[in-house]
Amino acid sequence: MKKFAGLLLIVLISTSAALAQKDVIKILFLGNSYTYYNGLPSLISDMALRNDKKVVVTQITRGGNLLDHYAKSDFVLETINEFDFDFVVLQEQSTAPLFAAEERTYPGIRKLDTSVRENGGQTVLFMPWAREYADSLRTKMLPGKFYYDVFDSYNTAQDSLANSYYKIANEVGAKVAPAGLVWKEFHSRHPEVQLWRPDHNHPLEIGTVIAAYAIYKTIFDEPAKGVRCPLPISKNLVNEIKQITDELITDSK
Repeated sequence: MKKFAGLLLIVLISTSAALAQKDVIKILFLGNSYTYYNGLPSLISDMALRNDKKVVVTQITRGGNLLDHYAKSDFVLETINEFDFDFVVLQEQSTAPLFAAEERTYPGIRKLDTSVRENGGQTVLFMPWAREYADSLRTKMLPGKFYYDVFDSYNTAQDSLANSYYKIANEVGAKVAPAGLVWKEFHSRHPEVQLWRPDHNHPLEIGTVIAAYAIYKTIFDEPAKGVRCPLPISKNLVNEIKQITDELITDSK
């Protein structure tokens, strides 16, 4: 735990003074590589600032981490208690909600959500994308099974992932930022646009933009249409992402 906590402290210490400010929206991201790839928290912060919002965004991330690991970290729980975040965005390890939600995912979400609520905040569950379908994908999920031995298509995997997130969100009263569903719809309209990196798992920059708009709209409950994208992505593609976001996220309460 000491090594783990020390690693996280480096992430937080640069923002501790800013977190003490008044009249700012404070957002904490807890997750792993899906959160830190392409600087997702910073991207959302830039989007908010460009839309005249005073925000402070903090992230505690570590590759491959389960939310249950954070729920058992004194450092993480003390951080939530100390800084009274308005929103805490939780991103689970990518496969746990598909194959071991009850054992590995839900206990951590329940404990973290309790801590967030006790400190006046709102939990937001960042629903990610399923892995890209590929015959060469050799990631074991179950004994003797591989990811796409269990699911017959990307759409099937994504739907299962969505069901897992909505189930626990309904139980604890959390918001869901359905980035994976926006990703799925965009992919169906533009299959020629590559969203995944060559590992069939992590996002390219445009994939992170999809996640950013989904999370932004869920938190601020404002149309994505009017939110400018700070990254040099095709304007037409960004407009499509905004349109899909507004179509699919109609009630972020």
